[in-house]
Formats: sequence, C-alpha cells, structure tokens
Amino acid sequence: MTTIYVLESVAGASSPELTVIDGEVTIKNFFKCIINNNGNVMNVENDGTKTFVSLETPLFGLITWTCDENYKGETISFFTCGSCGIYCVYNQYISKCQSKILPIVIGLVSGIVISMVILLLCLTIFKRRINVIYAKIIVHFLMRSDRRRVQRIIRYNKATGLNIDVKLKQVKYNNEIIDNIIEENRLKLMRQLCPENKDPIYSEIVYNRSIEYRQANELLERSESRLRMLTELRDNDRYKYIRSRQISKTIVAGLAIASAVPKDTYGCDQMLYIKSNGRICYSGKCYDLSTYSLSLSDGETAFFNDLNNERLSIKLDSIYNIARFSSLYDTSSYTISNEMTWNCLGSGKCWYGSECRNGYKLNVLSKDTKEPHGYGCHMTSVSCVGAMCTHGTSCVWYRWQITPTGPKIPVYSLVSEIWEVKLTVKYKDLVKTILLNTNNPKYDMNNILSEVMNHMPIYITGVNYEKIHLRNSLLGINGTYFNIDSAPHNMPQKGLIGDLQIDKHDTKILFHDNDIDCSVDSCTVKCITNEPALNRLTKTSPYKVDKYNVEHLKMYNDGWINYRYRSSGHGTISFGKVELKELIVEKPHCIIEVGISYACEACNDQPRATFISKNIKTEGMMDYESNCTWDRSSVSCNNGMYDMIQISKNKYCNLYIPLINQSIDITFEYEYRGVLSDMKTIRAETTTDIIGDIISDKTFITTLLTSLSGFMILTGIGTMVIKTFRVGVIAVGRKEIQTA
Repeated sequence: MTTIYVLESVAGASSPELTVIDGEVTIKNFFKCIINNNGNVMNVENDGTKTFVSLETPLFGLITWTCDENYKGETISFFTCGSCGIYCVYNQYISKCQSKILPIVIGLVSGIVISMVILLLCLTIFKRRINVIYAKIIVHFLMRSDRRRVQRIIRYNKATGLNIDVKLKQVKYNNEIIDNIIEENRLKLMRQLCPENKDPIYSEIVYNRSIEYRQANELLERSESRLRMLTELRDNDRYKYIRSRQISKTIVAGLAIASAVPKDTYGCDQMLYIKSNGRICYSGKCYDLSTYSLSLSDGETAFFNDLNNERLSIKLDSIYNIARFSSLYDTSSYTISNEMTWNCLGSGKCWYGSECRNGYKLNVLSKDTKEPHGYGCHMTSVSCVGAMCTHGTSCVWYRWQITPTGPKIPVYSLVSEIWEVKLTVKYKDLVKTILLNTNNPKYDMNNILSEVMNHMPIYITGVNYEKIHLRNSLLGINGTYFNIDSAPHNMPQKGLIGDLQIDKHDTKILFHDNDIDCSVDSCTVKCITNEPALNRLTKTSPYKVDKYNVEHLKMYNDGWINYRYRSSGHGTISFGKVELKELIVEKPHCIIEVGISYACEACNDQPRATFISKNIKTEGMMDYESNCTWDRSSVSCNNGMYDMIQISKNKYCNLYIPLINQSIDITFEYEYRGVLSDMKTIRAETTTDIIGDIISDKTFITTLLTSLSGFMILTGIGTMVIKTFRVGVIAVGRKEIQTA
C-alpha cells in the first residue's frame, strides 16, 4: 500500500466526493479514503484542515473507493485524449493521442534559428577563427604526402636503428595564414625525426629531395616486404561445459508415470443419500443441501444414491499447481574481445600524456555499437614486438566489447499461481470430466442430474496441497528447462542469469559491468570478465525441471508459458443453494458494455477489461461464449463495475451472451513496456513542464539535429567550395604569370 498525503486546502462537513478528469483524481470532504485501482490499493489521508486532495499520480481504469467507512463509490478513468489544444504532456502518454506536429515544427524552426545565429557569428566574431580552421583543413590535404614520407622514415628508423632525415619540397602560397600553418605543421612533423632537445630549422628541411633520401627510400621499399605487423589477439578460450552422463530417458519417464498416477479406488470412500426434499443424509443424519460440504483427497471417491438407487460418483482425480511466467527480456552467453593500437612515447597521441588514460576513446578505435563496450589506455615500459622505441616506453590504446554468442534465451518471470482440480463425475452411463481452478471454482451439474433435480451447483471451496517453492524465473535451453533466480529487468547482476540482458526488440543490450579489467603486457592487451551465468547451467543442475510440465501458451506475443506440476493434497467440495436456484423465476437481463480495456507486452500485468451493466431489468449472472479465455465464467447484471482478466492474451476477443443475444467485440492494444531504460515521472502540466517535455521529446530532438546539421553541412560545403575555387583561381593565375 502507498499512503498519499494532501496537496491543498480546508475541510468541510459535506459527504466525500471523488472526481476524475484526464486521469487526475480529486477527493473532497473526507478524512480517510481507501482507493483501489486495478488491484493497487492506496490510503489517502486528510488531517481535517483540507477541503480536497489531488493525487500526484494519474490513475486509469476501474477505480473503487471507500471514504470515512460509510461512503463508497466506483468510476472508470478512461484513456481519452485531453482537450488541451495542440500539445499537452498528458496526451503524450497515450499512444493514440500523441502529437508529433508541434515538436517537428518547433524543432525545425529552432534548428533554422540556431543555424542562422551560428552563421552570423561565423561571419562576424568568429570569422578569423573560421578562416584558420578552413586553412588547417586545406593544409591537412596538402600535407598528405609529407606525412606519408615522414611515417615511412619513422618505421624504417625503428626497424634499422638508423637516424635518417627527410627533405620536403618547398611550397609557397599567396596566403599568409596557409603558409604559416604549413610551416608550423612541417616543423611539428619533423620533430619526430630530430634528436632529443633539438628543434628543426625550417630553412634546412625544405630542399629538393636529396640523394640520401632517395637511397633511404629505395632501401625502405626493399625492406618493407619483410616487416610484419603485430598478430591479432586471440579470443579468450571458451569455457567448457561440465559434462556428465545422461540419465536414461526411459527410466525417468517410467518413474514419472509411476509416481504421478494415483492408485485406483474401487470402493466407496463415503456413501451419501439424496432425498427428494433437497436434503443429504449421511450415517443417519440429514443436512440441508445448501450447507453440506465434504473433503476428498486426490484419488478418493464419494458416492451418492438417489431414490431410484442410481449411483452418482464424484472422484477427485488430481490436484495441480499452475504457475504462469511472462518473458521480460532475453539473455545469452557472451565473449569478450578487444582491439588495440600503439605509439612510441613522443609520437602520435603518445606525445601528450593526458591522452593515455582509462576510458580515453582514440579516434582510430572509436566505434558505436549496441553491444556493451569501453575504451582505455596503458603505458608500458616494455617495447612492442617488432619495434624499438627511443624512450623504451609506448602507449597502448584498446577497445573492449562484450558480444552475445549462441541463441537468445527468453527469461520468464513468475507472475501468478493458481490451483487446478480434476473431478470425474459418473451417473448412470454418463461420465464427465470437470476441471475447476482458482478462477473458476464452480460447476452446475444440471446436465447430469436433470432427472433428479433442477440445478445442482458444486464448488471447490478450498484446496490444501503441498506446494513446491518456485524461484522467480524459468528458462529453456535446447529443450531443457530450469527454474532459477534471475536478475530483475533492467538491473543485470553479476553471477545471476540475466547478467547480460537483451530487450525483446533486440535494440539494446545491458551488461552488469562497464569497467572491464584490462592489462597490457608487451603491447598485448588482455581483458577479462566473469564467466556467463548461463554457461554454468548443466543438465544435472538441481534447478532442472521436467520439460513435460512446461506449456508454451499460444497468445498474442508468445511471451507467456505455464509450469504445471501435480501435487498431493485434498479439496473441499460443497453442494450449495439448490433451493435458492429453484426460487429464481425471472432470468437476468441487461445490456453489457466494455468501459475500458488495457494490455501490455513484456510486463507482469495481464490484459483486462472493465465491464458495465446498463438498462438493468433483472440482476443475475449470465453465461457467455468467447474465443478468448477469461478468469470468470459468466458476466454479471448488477449496478457495479467489475474487471475481467483475459488469460489467453489474444488481441481480439468476442463475447457472445446467448441469454440476451448480445455480442461484444474487444480489442486489446498491447503496449511495449520492456524497454531497457530508466524510469521517469509522467506527470507534468505547467508551462515549464510542457516546454521541458517537448525538449526531451525524441521527435523534437531528431528534427532539431537534422535541420541544424543539414543547414550547417550545406553552408559549410558551400563555403568550402567557394574558397577552394578561389584558391584554384589564384593558383592558376600565379602559374600563368610565371609562364608569361
């Protein structure tokens, strides 16, 4: 239960009143109320100084309430679109009411405005900086050959131990910024070849190619074919499954059948007599039929003799426990892999110490995938294989990734449990098998005993049986099923099934650890993590259950299964209200309507529909026919509203009520609730909250980024094309002047 306290002001003496508008519940004139919303019970308290209470959380569906003990009521909070204009937060949480136009328009306008502001800033305040950036881009492409030459000489020097210099061609443009950047970058590039504590002089490195360079270049081409790169790291060895002998399936099946089948009962465990005045007599004592009950253990039989000495036998064949599980996410085995690159100290990114640390993402290794991954860097004092670093130290950058392997295994979470009793009724030549359970404990035997009496309902009023302790999850691997504890949805845990979680739409993967232990030895990266919990399940595991007890339900999303096992115990059978049934003259009559329906996917809530009776002429229960399975065997004509849970999980259901010749169609819109993400509050209606909701809307963000990036890319490309064209025109003009 949740206790919710008041928000606003001053109590009076009027009777309590509860109103619901767009999911917002307001209660007036009360001291204490108990509110039930789809099985969730809340206590609402008033200290006596307030006139009304507004609940902070919106409620939808059937709401029943009791205030100050004497005042009761019920209402339905519909998923209706709020009349709030173009946009409001309330409507965004109802699929059919969501507005995409306003976020798109605001995102587009915002993107254009921001782009114009950025463009104006670039043309005024940041003009020189933009020119410098442009010049650096141009220089980057102009110096590609310089970088290739220097890198080849660096690799050659590492391999041979020599210290060969390189000479670069002199380049001159009629642009001061470009010329200065070229000179600065060439000096920085040549520092990688200069001895320590010696800076190169630009005038000494810009000559035509020297003979020494040509000889070095020829030697480099001959020796490059003999150089090899570092070998790829091998994947971690796969963990081996523990093997054991398989138990003979024939022996297991034989033992299961021998233990499951009850012993045949040939004698009468209890002898009763039915008299014509509606009484049952037993051992010389007679009881009113409406109050009689008897207890039978599984396998026991009770016999009744009527006035014609015909025997009616009722046998309690078996007792089953049925546990229902819903799949919230998938899991699988996994492997860890890594890739790496390195540089000697004083070259590349290793020149700057701050760029080698845990979590640093090197551009060369950067890769965004849905698989869990991370980055890091270690400095090692051991030279890498095939290289000799001048300082004896190198930086090793790496990227690790957790990759799911093998089949995806659905993890089913325990939702509910019910009992089921199988009765066998024999009368004359008729044999009838009856299944009663927690949701449907009643059966009317008028089809069997129509000659003796009109209407004889029997009830299972109680079942006591040995109940196996079930853990919270069930999963099947290659036809072998396990009942085991697992990590909760969206909260992967080390050492539990669900340490790796894959959402049902296969769009996101969560891992229990985002700080993988990686070490570096001689430029070899080794990343380790825990063994997948799934790999530790063996065929001899104590958590293994009989696969023949598992039933996959054919439902809308195939995300439900039943685990059905037999148990020993006894049930109490009652025979009731025969005389009361005979007093009913008028048949029930009303119009049945569906107030609201709700269903979700990858959740623990079962589909439900709220029924309302209208135009009631006579109250009572009415049987129905349906293509769906429900938790109630009849609908009710009464002044109250009630929920019926759809067990079959279909999307479309039809109920036909023969007594009043009415057909009802119900559509269940299954909303996906299995997204692996943080929970968020869904209550906000102030202007500030609406603005915040629009800003956080995915449609707004997508439109804003698309329009902003598109405008900036087009502007940038256009500017670069114009400037490049101008540089080309200047170069052509200079060449013509030189040749004139």
